[in-house]
Amino acid sequence: MTDEYLVEKKNAYLAECERMGAYDWRYYYIKYAEFRPRRYGKYLWGDYWNKPYEMSVLWTASKESENAYQPFLRAIGEVDRNDLGRRIVCRHSYIRAQNDCYAAYDLETGAEIARLTIPQNDDGIDTEDRIQLASAWLSKCDFWFSVQPNRSISGPWSKNGHTMSKGEGMGRLIYNCADLQHGCAA
Repeated sequence: MTDEYLVEKKNAYLAECERMGAYDWRYYYIKYAEFRPRRYGKYLWGDYWNKPYEMSVLWTASKESENAYQPFLRAIGEVDRNDLGRRIVCRHSYIRAQNDCYAAYDLETGAEIARLTIPQNDDGIDTEDRIQLASAWLSKCDFWFSVQPNRSISGPWSKNGHTMSKGEGMGRLIYNCADLQHGCAA
């Protein structure tokens, strides 16, 4: 078995997932390096059968540690090590990756302030690449916010204070501008 053969198989599998519009967790594992930490290769699911996209990559041989992380978050930003890598912390909010969405919450109250719903089929399998959707969602932010000291990313938490669709392939974005402490352009 050669490297060329493996690359060919990998590319064929990814192309088939894209053609079929079916992106299970294995697609992400193959496509994104954040799913393969080069240590142990162990993963933790709280409820694999019902929430296959809610997983953690373990850094140690047998348990979660501050180096564990949610790979669907790590692929789009710097995760909070104090929360076992299960969120991206911003100045006044944080993002969590859930089985069917990315959601932003107010850091002080814990109230949800924004949501990107991931399109899924009747079997609960993504029909679009959630990491690409989330990256596009975050890139449309009207303001910058600090993730951790000396790091920053952008994100489109809201516009106009109402629910709207962001065109084909963008999922459903729910937002409420009034909940954001740093505002956004109307």
